[in-house]
Amino acid sequence: MNPADFPQNASSNRSTPTANHDDSYQNLSVGLISMRGFPYSIEENYRRLESYVHEAANRGAKLVVAPEYVLDGGSCCHPTSRRDMLSIAQRIPDGPYLVRAASMCRQLNIHLIFGFIEHVDQHPRQPRLRNSCVMISPQGTIIARYSKVFPQSEHWIDAGRNM
Repeated sequence: MNPADFPQNASSNRSTPTANHDDSYQNLSVGLISMRGFPYSIEENYRRLESYVHEAANRGAKLVVAPEYVLDGGSCCHPTSRRDMLSIAQRIPDGPYLVRAASMCRQLNIHLIFGFIEHVDQHPRQPRLRNSCVMISPQGTIIARYSKVFPQSEHWIDAGRNM
């Protein structure tokens, strides 16, 4: 949209930006990864993801975003058994692939967002699975997480609780 398309009110009392605003994100370089993971091939998928993240960081990206299920290849859409899905699901914050991703973020000094099947231990006898993603900081800490609230045809995936 062009600002000239909006009528200007000469009597409006608009404030101008001050020197106090944060300019650090005005030139944020974002790397978007488009890849389809292979169901249940979590190590192979992680290695491919890692390669793409390194490429994006080498091109100057400070935020890298990968698709949902990038780690497990959408295994819930190709279910063999709930037990198989639990075997590849990651616990937040200490799942082995989350720990590896955190290390990579520290090494490359980037933020990373990626999706996976989450193993949730709310009920010890019946652990839950969620379609989740995390945002990892350049310090290697998880600073945000989201679990899909309305999973559709995803076998054994429970809904997240918050939008």
